[in-house]
Amino acid sequence: MASPTVEDGIYAETLAVFESAGGDGEPLTTPEVADALGVDRRTVYARLERLADAGELNTKKVGAGGRVWWRPPDSDGAGRPDPFDPDPASAVLEAICHPALATDASGVVTCANEAFCERFDFERDALVGTDFERLADTEAADEGPAIGRSDGVDAETASRRVDLVGGDGTAVPVDVSTFPASTDDGTGTAAIHRLREATDRTDDRSEFAIRTDVQAAVIDIVDSILSCTTRAGIEEAVCTGLAEADAYAAAWIAEVDPDDQTLNPRVEAGSSGYADAVEISIDPSTEIGQGPAGRAVRTRETCVCRDIVADPTFEPWRALARDRGFRSGAAVPIVHDPTLYGTIMLYATREGAFDVAERRLVTQLGEIVGYAIATTERKRAMLSDELVEIGYRSRRFLERVTDGDPVDGVAELERIVPVGDGTYLVYGRARSGGIEAIDRLVEAESAPQFDDYAVLSVDETESHFELRLADPPMACVVSEAGGSFEAARIVDGDLSVTVHLPPGSDIQRVTSAMQAAYPHLEPITRKQRTRRAPETAFDASLLETALTDRQRAALEAGYAAGFFEWPRDSSGKEVAASLDISPATFHQHVRTAERKLLDELFDDRAG
Repeated sequence: MASPTVEDGIYAETLAVFESAGGDGEPLTTPEVADALGVDRRTVYARLERLADAGELNTKKVGAGGRVWWRPPDSDGAGRPDPFDPDPASAVLEAICHPALATDASGVVTCANEAFCERFDFERDALVGTDFERLADTEAADEGPAIGRSDGVDAETASRRVDLVGGDGTAVPVDVSTFPASTDDGTGTAAIHRLREATDRTDDRSEFAIRTDVQAAVIDIVDSILSCTTRAGIEEAVCTGLAEADAYAAAWIAEVDPDDQTLNPRVEAGSSGYADAVEISIDPSTEIGQGPAGRAVRTRETCVCRDIVADPTFEPWRALARDRGFRSGAAVPIVHDPTLYGTIMLYATREGAFDVAERRLVTQLGEIVGYAIATTERKRAMLSDELVEIGYRSRRFLERVTDGDPVDGVAELERIVPVGDGTYLVYGRARSGGIEAIDRLVEAESAPQFDDYAVLSVDETESHFELRLADPPMACVVSEAGGSFEAARIVDGDLSVTVHLPPGSDIQRVTSAMQAAYPHLEPITRKQRTRRAPETAFDASLLETALTDRQRAALEAGYAAGFFEWPRDSSGKEVAASLDISPATFHQHVRTAERKLLDELFDDRAG
């Protein structure tokens, strides 16, 4: 029989609850799964049974009438101890991501996991043999079975809230869920206790009430952004609306800096400077690139941390988050078509927040915000003299194109000059070994578009170079769309490119065409830029209307190559060779272009 996770999406949704709870080995009861899904227990129990039959879940009866379910590390469950086999109790506890410990029938601690010892500041050896009752402030505890004791617990779980006194004397409010574990003689492990920190604002509220609150917040935010006329206004409304919702404590929006691959805050609400205090990267090779935000940017999918205390990927920011009471977080990409406009960073004081249903709601919000920003910028472009600026990035560009080892250094491509017949001259500067990157591109047999290069001048810190391109895919696509390159950089082998496109351009088509040549190229930023107004009566459009293509190419290539500097970086003969024309023709084009532009300038002033 085919796996039910393949046959029906409801089974994938059910398995996602186990992933959200901590992944393989984390035991859940039928009521816990039902509450997370918002589905009645009988229906959920039938799903769980079928998943267990298909090998997607393991299950075991506990107590007199209870049952727990957990995900094995693979479909056949091999390699994972039975979470309620009393023999490997320590292995069972370490499989639970939350703080947990085991007790015998009289409530004496027999073992504890590392998460418990780290969170509550206990030495494991000193903890064993302690009466669990002594660790809890029983005066603050609510009514229920004695803490740690298994007698009288015959349901699927028994749950109590207590103030647990840690090794440093600090009392921490926790919810203790007890799972009975049957033994033969009553002297071994009799119960396993999972602890979750209680929160001030939403612990006593049902998942349904929280979900309702999130839905109401999303509706209010959508209503607010409909009246916003700027991107900044939309982002402000989103962060404010989320931070004011009872379900959340703080929100901020970040955008990618394609040069240093970090996330920079644009607006925040409720986080008391948290956004400025943290450093987040989108580079997967760094520790600060492993968290939810970095993953969300790379995958364009909502990524969550349901337990900031226990999740190892959140370690770089854990102290700052705990100081502000954050217990869970989510990173929601703001995406429309292929463009990533930024990421919503969202935090809750609830441990275990962002279940499947809640993730779906905030993901939909990210999509709505992306559409709103795209629509607003499109309207502004139609009503004003603006350009659309798109930033692209390709990690390990040099390695992928040349099939070679990475090269350190910086090569900045500052100006690109079309000279006809699909040929372009690119002028730029290289430093810290960046000229080797240009040399590698030209020598690569797999990259025939990089035809040749020449070093025009060298000083103490950098080299000024000219690079010849033959039918380069990116330049051709942008030119056909009526756009232009603003800048490009190769930094330690990674490429970042900024292009300008006219309002109303089919950006998705442009991006797809560029990705056909460079599959790893991805859009990172999108902004509206106002065209620079002429500072004098001289109209820069004359470069297009008064000059022929050859005259403009000669003038621009000479300017970029340093022909007009004193002393000259390049001679007329050298520039002419780059343009594949005679020196006499080059000088004729330059003189004619100069005369036409000067005529326009002085005739305009005289009039």
